[in-house]
Amino acid sequence: MKRFLMLCLAVLLCFHFSGCLFDEYSSSERSKLIKEGEKVFKEYLAKKHPDAKITEMKEIAYLGKNNQFQLTEFAEGKWKTGNEEFLFAINTKTGDIYTSEKTKEFKEKIAGHVNSLLDLQWTAVKADVYPNTLLPLKPLNPDKPPRDDHPITLRGMLPAAIPDMDAYVKTALENPSLQLSLRFLFTGKPLQPDAAATHAATGFSDRVSIELQRYPDSLKPVIENVNQTPDRIDPKWPRNGYACLAEETLIINGPDSTYQKWADYHFNGSVPMTVHYPAYTQRNAKTKDASIKKEEKFVTAGKDLQITEKDSGFEFLTANNQELKFYVFINDLTSVENVKEIAERNRKFHDAAFNESRWHPVLDRWTVGIKEESRNQIYSLQQKDLIIVGKAALEKLPAKKKNT
Repeated sequence: MKRFLMLCLAVLLCFHFSGCLFDEYSSSERSKLIKEGEKVFKEYLAKKHPDAKITEMKEIAYLGKNNQFQLTEFAEGKWKTGNEEFLFAINTKTGDIYTSEKTKEFKEKIAGHVNSLLDLQWTAVKADVYPNTLLPLKPLNPDKPPRDDHPITLRGMLPAAIPDMDAYVKTALENPSLQLSLRFLFTGKPLQPDAAATHAATGFSDRVSIELQRYPDSLKPVIENVNQTPDRIDPKWPRNGYACLAEETLIINGPDSTYQKWADYHFNGSVPMTVHYPAYTQRNAKTKDASIKKEEKFVTAGKDLQITEKDSGFEFLTANNQELKFYVFINDLTSVENVKEIAERNRKFHDAAFNESRWHPVLDRWTVGIKEESRNQIYSLQQKDLIIVGKAALEKLPAKKKNT
């Protein structure tokens, strides 16, 4: 009896302190919802894709104010035709259908639309486009309201009934029902930050995120050959590109944008290095009266960014300790197959997860990227941690530290 009482007390404490979450709907209610959605979607497939089959279905639930999961009006799943598999979701009450069938077409056309709208005129581009449809959350039982006002997110899905994709794309950037995350790594003409800021402030939904990275023309063949995520297809391509390769970057978040023009500073000390840093930053923000507030910052290496050789290392100091993210390229670091092993066995890299080593296909050497420190901290690199190449150097490193 004592053990039973202790078990009951443990369960009560779980509810009270951790807010244990459970489904507050029965298996029969769940099954009914799925069958209703399955019936409607099978009718859709019979008309559009007679040979297609549903391979998976489940309910879409939400967290209610009572901290228990409740059913929405939606069910979602996967369907397959031939060797292709797609996602789908359906409102079991209205019959509205959403699928990923047209997502590929949308991605191609929205890339072209951004290129035209912002006058990018790229000569080569790697486009990463992630569209999500956002819908108001509709409880199956209106008496069980959600805990918050978050919408239902249908990842990678668009309305099945899009009569004109070109017209849909033209209004996509202002469509509040679309969440768009777009990234374009490209070569082409210089960016036009003022024009882009105007477009963002006057016509972009706050659910739009666009990242533009313009690379040197010498990278055009590399971009043309990359068809998957860079870190999976080409080990010489830095993961996700990053600004260590860029001549210009522009990040748009809804109506606001940040533009940076990058420059190189060549340090001629005992260890020749090149510092890749944002020489110019322009931030644009939409104000309450719909005007654009522009802030500019200029950085000059050797003045605003000072590099001082100290003992066996180097200190990177910014004027007034301002925050600044930059990259350092050590000129003697050459291509080595075991660079990852070197980084792991180097205690500095092993202990500091935010330090990054990447191959630069233009400069033809390895780069060590500085992590972005908090304000009032000094950027510091130790020479012994950086000048490491080849197997001979690897053998001189201390053994990799073991977790204790």
